[in-house]
Amino acid sequence: MKYILFPTFIALLLIHCVQAAEVPFVELKHQFSVTSADFSPDGKRIVTSSPDGARIWNTESGEELRKLEVIRDRVHTGHNYAVAFSPDGKKIIMGGPDDIALIWDGESGKELQTLKGHSRYVSSVAFSPDGKKIITTGYRDTPRIWDAETGKELRQLEVRAIWVRSAQFSPDGKKIVTAGFGDVPRLWDAESGKEIRRLQVDTDLVRWLTDRANENDFYSATFSLDGTRIVTVGFDRIVRIHDTESGIMLRTLEGHTDVINTAVFSPNGRQVITAGDDHTARIWDAETGKELQTLKGHTGRVITAIFSPDGKKVVTVSTDNTARIWDISAIETK
Repeated sequence: MKYILFPTFIALLLIHCVQAAEVPFVELKHQFSVTSADFSPDGKRIVTSSPDGARIWNTESGEELRKLEVIRDRVHTGHNYAVAFSPDGKKIIMGGPDDIALIWDGESGKELQTLKGHSRYVSSVAFSPDGKKIITTGYRDTPRIWDAETGKELRQLEVRAIWVRSAQFSPDGKKIVTAGFGDVPRLWDAESGKEIRRLQVDTDLVRWLTDRANENDFYSATFSLDGTRIVTVGFDRIVRIHDTESGIMLRTLEGHTDVINTAVFSPNGRQVITAGDDHTARIWDAETGKELQTLKGHTGRVITAIFSPDGKKVVTVSTDNTARIWDISAIETK
């Protein structure tokens, strides 16, 4: 019996060692694909969106705290594509496949405001840094800036893209960056809505890997927390880091084997995390371009990956109906 147990013990010990070397995570389950997520400003909560509704979770335990119910007779179907906390954490905005976005009280779950004006579904949502404005993008529609308190539409951005996939305010609230299909990422004046510049895309660096790739198809553009850089991703599986002031491309990050959906800087600006159709999220050194960690385990496309406000955790969402909260504290300090 001893000779049987000893090899078994060694095998279990080896398995434990392998598991210990992996990045620990907490799994959050939905009934359908999870399409978006955001940390609250204090990092204690996470909001996720899915066709089965938006849910608020405890970051540490993964406990579900609240489900935001959509009023069905208000046209909104509940198939939420985008979700975000306000800068003070008191509000949550959601966008869906109809033509509206909804603003909720982050604590009570009460509906506060409805933004109506897009002609098709709302694909991205974001608050301004002071929480007074919101920018939304819709399928084959112009980005719109709203008053977050009254819900009044303030202006539209005349973007040339066929479909603007993302739009975000700069940390000082003075600029907006957009990315979409059929155009390169561009910077805009947040007050006037006028275009400032386009971001450089060096097509000599682009290596098309699929027949469907298009050099002007971009999924995401995001500012660093200090506003000096922008990271963009698109169909060509290349991550580009740009200088905000000049629009010049500073470096590229390469390693994903399929389309990259989003890229976001860490709070300290030293890392970038990317989410891809190759079922992985990857953490990179933003200065050297070195890949620091590959987060594996999702069995579907990884749609979004973002850092917690302290940079010690990451949340990823996937078409495998789950979100995962990863503890990357050891990676973040490298």
